[in-house]
Amino acid sequence: KFEENFYPTKEENKTAGCMEGNCSDGKGTMQWSNGDKYTGEWKNGKSHGQGTMQWSNGDRYTGEWKNGKPDGQGAMVWTSGDEYVGVWKDGFRVEKKIITKKELRTKKKYIYKLEVYFWKLLKKKSMIFE
Repeated sequence: KFEENFYPTKEENKTAGCMEGNCSDGKGTMQWSNGDKYTGEWKNGKSHGQGTMQWSNGDRYTGEWKNGKPDGQGAMVWTSGDEYVGVWKDGFRVEKKIITKKELRTKKKYIYKLEVYFWKLLKKKSMIFE
């Protein structure tokens, strides 16, 4: 969605409705007829501040927004399981590295193995009392 036309078009905006709160200046939830939904802070009718955009296909961005675009720290998670966590500028990722679902599983397994290893090592050295 990002780096394409990720924010709703003028036509899509015609079918959008503020479901709750203040979607002009404040906090609120806006939903579009296609099922896309933004919940968070608004300024001058645009997402601005902290918020989450959930697309109808399951993709989700959570983080900082500025003038209707991701800008600052944020996380994009695609339905494929791939994700990017990092800095955004004017709707674009600053770094281009996307962590794939496979890489994420591998990192989690590696971290778990390290934790088990260090736990056993500490226990062996009598540094942990039971």
